[in-house]
Amino acid sequence: MKTDQLIIPFDAEKLSALRMYATKKEVSVEAELAESVDRLYEKLVPTAVREYIENRPDTSPPARPPRPARSRGKSGETSGGV
Repeated sequence: MKTDQLIIPFDAEKLSALRMYATKKEVSVEAELAESVDRLYEKLVPTAVREYIENRPDTSPPARPPRPARSRGKSGETSGGV
C-alpha cells in the first residue's frame, strides 16, 4: 500500500522534551504517533470503507520497461547524393 506523510505543527520545546523522555523509555515517537493515527483511523472511518481500502488491488501504475537503445548510423552519413 502506498504511504504518505502527515505533517503537523508542534511546539519545538515540547517536541524536544518528548524525544528526550521517549529515548529514556526506549520508545519511538514516530511509532507511537503511527499507532495513534491507526487508532484514529479505525475510530473515524466506517468499517465498510476500511474493508474496501484493504481489499482493493494495488492501484499503482506498473513499472515501465526500459526503453530499447536506439541504433545510430555513422556520423556524417547522409541519405542522398553528393
